[in-house]
Amino acid sequence: MAERDFPVKEGDISLLLNSLAERLPAMAASLDVSPEELQRIQDDAAVLDYLRKVSLQIANTKEAFSSAKWRIIRGKTGGAVPALPAFKALAFPAAASNGIIANARRLIRKIKAAPGYNDAIGESLGLVRNEVARLDPDVVAPELKINVLAGGAVEFRYRKRRIPALRIDMKRGESKAWETAVIATNSPIVHSLPPLSDGQPEIRHYRAIYLKRNVPFGKYSPTYQVVTTP
Repeated sequence: MAERDFPVKEGDISLLLNSLAERLPAMAASLDVSPEELQRIQDDAAVLDYLRKVSLQIANTKEAFSSAKWRIIRGKTGGAVPALPAFKALAFPAAASNGIIANARRLIRKIKAAPGYNDAIGESLGLVRNEVARLDPDVVAPELKINVLAGGAVEFRYRKRRIPALRIDMKRGESKAWETAVIATNSPIVHSLPPLSDGQPEIRHYRAIYLKRNVPFGKYSPTYQVVTTP
């Protein structure tokens, strides 16, 4: 087993914190993790997810606002005036506190120093990586965690499994054929696409497959149905 460096990108930090928040409760007693420490890492994971989601919403709303502004100021005369997007009020999580990364680093050091810690626990928590095990292309398939955002955008989270890329395909409307929606090299990834009808939700179907050297690797994920938010 090889030690995994603390991640740099926010998406990778979020994946690590969510892994700790989800799996650590079952191991907390053997790793000398207190209920307060467990609650803090769970709160930090939720707060980071919230901040990243809000950042995406602000970016998407800003883009829609800029598009409407351009059409009103510089567009052709006549026609319907584009609707301005609504900026949602922010509700900052009450559990938020400073130093999310510093707290996570401190907790990881404590976990690794605990008498009950071993490589199997480290791999389960995402703290070490198994460099020996090889992925079976007849078995491996991605699983997507999907979050619907405003403006027709959809956020996808997935486990990389040391595979360079992931291709997400989509079908929408009356289309029967799959088309490439986005190719991801890091999780999470956001697929932004204007709705077929302005201001209306739509049904989309997504599936995913890993890519190695731009060639599909493994099996397709299940097909996920998503109803977008205007």
